[in-house]
Amino acid sequence: MKRITAASLCLILVLLCLTPGCGDDRPSGPILGDFAYPLQVGQIWKYSGRQYDFNFVPESLATNHSTSYSYVSTVQVMQKTKLLDTLDVYSFREIVVQSGASTYECWHYYNNRPDGLYNYAYGGTNSWMLPRKIAPTQYQLMFHGKALGEIEKLVGTSLLSPSGLSPQSDSLMEIEDPPFHSLKYPLIAGSEWPVRIPPRLSPINKKAIDRVQVQTPAGIFTSARIQWLYDINNDGNWDSDIEAYDCISPIGLVKRTRVYHNVTVTTHEYPLGIGTCDIAEVWELTQTQGGQ
Repeated sequence: MKRITAASLCLILVLLCLTPGCGDDRPSGPILGDFAYPLQVGQIWKYSGRQYDFNFVPESLATNHSTSYSYVSTVQVMQKTKLLDTLDVYSFREIVVQSGASTYECWHYYNNRPDGLYNYAYGGTNSWMLPRKIAPTQYQLMFHGKALGEIEKLVGTSLLSPSGLSPQSDSLMEIEDPPFHSLKYPLIAGSEWPVRIPPRLSPINKKAIDRVQVQTPAGIFTSARIQWLYDINNDGNWDSDIEAYDCISPIGLVKRTRVYHNVTVTTHEYPLGIGTCDIAEVWELTQTQGGQ
């Protein structure tokens, strides 16, 4: 019970920081002025992350099915290079360690255009997102009709991916044509743009909300708050049970939060579910170092 109370309090604090009116500033012009995502070889960002479940229904479900994970992530701009001999891009490497054990590495290839930040390609390997066979004594999650061993399989853990997806266990590079539109310039409150569109992938949009002051272990940053909009079921409606936001400052991403509501917990014996819970994911910048 103490763990649930602490997690619930943490979620309340997160949501308060995301609520308009809590230190926000709605500018009439661009949120961050003449902003472009920093792309410098040698630039490094370090993050700490945590994921936990809470708000169990019934409450007794937390006794055997409560989980909590911690992460550390290091993102570095490695070099400026070319894709297909024509596209100038910056290669980003991300290494994520989960709870001091499992390791995930991915590469993403970005560059700025006059109208925004684009992701042209990605690839990666990981050790914790492999398909998991559910034993009779184990449980799994059900969300939007999808059976998941871990919630990460829904949108992934990569801080670099503009699609919300992490590359699966495949070191081959995948080039996106057209590239993913990660950020739209200028960042103006209320502007919205598609990140990815059907038919191959379910749609995701992003929307610039406002300007906020964000406190992280690395300091306090004036940031643009960007909302993620998901349509996992491809039904033409944005999913109201996923709350997801990025806070982008002039030095890059400084905070990410996601909350998945009413996730069904199932077992081998009860595949339709034995209850529900909410799952929260929070990432914060802990350190940054400028490049060349």
